[in-house]
Amino acid sequence: MKKEETLRGLGSFAAVLETGERIEGELLRCFFRLERRAGTRVRAGFSISSTRTRSAVKRNRVKRLMRAAFDAEGGRLRSSVVDGSLAIVFVFKGRKGTAVERLGLGPVQSDMASLCRRCAATLPTVTS
Repeated sequence: MKKEETLRGLGSFAAVLETGERIEGELLRCFFRLERRAGTRVRAGFSISSTRTRSAVKRNRVKRLMRAAFDAEGGRLRSSVVDGSLAIVFVFKGRKGTAVERLGLGPVQSDMASLCRRCAATLPTVTS
C-alpha cells in the first residue's frame, strides 16, 4: 500500500465510521464512504480495539494481516471507483474463541475479498 492510500487522522476515521455505509464480514467489519475529492481513488484505514486485544504486539500483527489482505484483494475496489475517492475503514471484530496470535493470512484474506467484492457492488458505475 502506498503512503497516500492510507487513511489518516481521527477526523477522517470518525467521518467514515459515523456517516459511511457498513458491511459485516466474518472477522472484519467494513465502513466506507464515497467522497467528492480529487487525488487518490481509494484510501484505507485499519483498526482493532485495544479492549479486544490488550497486547500492542498482537494488535499490530492483526493490522499487518489486514493490510496484506487489502494489498492482495483491494484491486477490485481501486478499479471500481470511477468518480471521487473512496474512504474505507476495516475494523477487526474477530470471532468468539479466535486466538489472535494463531490467526493466519488465509481467513483474513478470504473475508477481505468478500468485503471488497460486496463494497464494489454498491458503488455507482459509469454508463456509456
